[in-house]
Amino acid sequence: AIAGAMSDAEYLVNLAKAERRLLALRRGYPVSVKESAKLISNIVYSSMKSYNPFYVELVVAGVDQDGPHVYTSDMSGAITSEDFMSSGSGSPIAYGVLEQGFRKEFSLDEARKLAEAAVRAAMERDPGSGNGVDVLAIPNGHSLEVN
Repeated sequence: AIAGAMSDAEYLVNLAKAERRLLALRRGYPVSVKESAKLISNIVYSSMKSYNPFYVELVVAGVDQDGPHVYTSDMSGAITSEDFMSSGSGSPIAYGVLEQGFRKEFSLDEARKLAEAAVRAAMERDPGSGNGVDVLAIPNGHSLEVN
């Protein structure tokens, strides 16, 4: 998920992808989700310190050898990890829906429905929250599903 300036987000994501590939090639093993979030955080922090900040907040999620993870990185470079994340101008509304409906044990379909309800609630009450919902799921088989 991306909040903020789309051009900054696209540049940052492309830069992070390239850095991840280089790091994985140098080390000979994949970069973890946490390392990916820290890489983005370091890039964002260094740009802020040089007075040329990225106006973005990214949610970084994935599954690695340690299991599933969700991180968010704000424009100061701070990263946090929680059971679920929301970003952007509609996130206070989305968090209300997520906090009310979240459980540790979800079926994939239940989780998908809750995520969609949270985004739809934000879109109804916040004009800056976009106009559609794409749900990406990484089930236990670790293959990406897009709905």
